[in-house]
Amino acid sequence: MGHQTMVLLLYAALASGACGGIHRAPVSDRALLDQLGFLQAGSVTQSTIEARLGPPAHVYANDGIAAYHLFERDGRLTTFSSELDDRRYTLMLQYGSDGVLLRRSLVPAL
Repeated sequence: MGHQTMVLLLYAALASGACGGIHRAPVSDRALLDQLGFLQAGSVTQSTIEARLGPPAHVYANDGIAAYHLFERDGRLTTFSSELDDRRYTLMLQYGSDGVLLRRSLVPAL
């Protein structure tokens, strides 16, 4: 297992609360995941994603892993929220050395 994969798995565990005894499963709500349909592994680049979502909230492993904070309001995902009651998520993205998306994971934020 490569270094980037290990870092992604570690961060996903931390973001999901697994290290604190709380497990957060990836989001399975099809309506939310459909909104991220443009994030196709193997075909979309980091620059394309950043042009659409803006810069990530956090970057790890020499730009190989990016984390976005997403918010749900009225069934729509956005990268900005001014409302405390919006549902919050963490979107984790892993890129290959060529900048192409390898995998994504959306988990509820703690």
